[in-house]
Amino acid sequence: MKYIKAYENTINDDLFRAIEEEDVELAKDLIKKAIKLKVDLNIRDNADHTALMYAASYKENEIMKELIKAGVDLNIQDSIGWTALITAANYNNWKGVKELIKAGADLNIQYLHFADTAPIFYLKGYADGEYTQGFDVFDYIPKKKKEEIIKEFPEEYELYLLKLISNKYNL
Repeated sequence: MKYIKAYENTINDDLFRAIEEEDVELAKDLIKKAIKLKVDLNIRDNADHTALMYAASYKENEIMKELIKAGVDLNIQDSIGWTALITAANYNNWKGVKELIKAGADLNIQYLHFADTAPIFYLKGYADGEYTQGFDVFDYIPKKKKEEIIKEFPEEYELYLLKLISNKYNL
C-alpha cells in the first residue's frame, strides 16, 4: 500500500508541475495514466490545492476539462474555503468558470475569506466590496438558479443590471 501511495503522490506532483509549466500534453498523459492506475486525482499539494485548482488558476482550461472528464471533485475546498470555481473567478479565468458551472460546480459553498460569501458573488463580479469584470458569467448560470439568486440577492442583482447597462452604453 505504501508503494501505491508513493506512486499516487509522484503522478500528482508531476501533474501539478505540468500545469505550472503549461505542458498540456504531459498533463493529459498523466491524467490518462492516473485513470488507468486508479490514482486519486483529488490529492492536494502542501498548500492544500488540487490539480483542478491549479489548472483554474493557470487558466489551463483544456487540462480542467480533462480533469472534469476524469471525475474529480469540483467542490473540494482548500484551507480558506476556495474551490476551483472561486479560484477560476479570482484569477479572471472566465472560460474556466463557465466550464465549472456547466460541469455542476456548487455555487453556494461558503468561503471563509468573507463571512457568508458564496461563489455567486465572484460570478457577478463581486470581489473585495467592488464590482469587477465578471458580469457576463452570470449568463452561464441555469435559469432556475438565476431566479433563486435574484430572489435571495435583489440589491446585488440590481447593481449587476446597472453595471451591464453602463458597460453597454459606456456610461
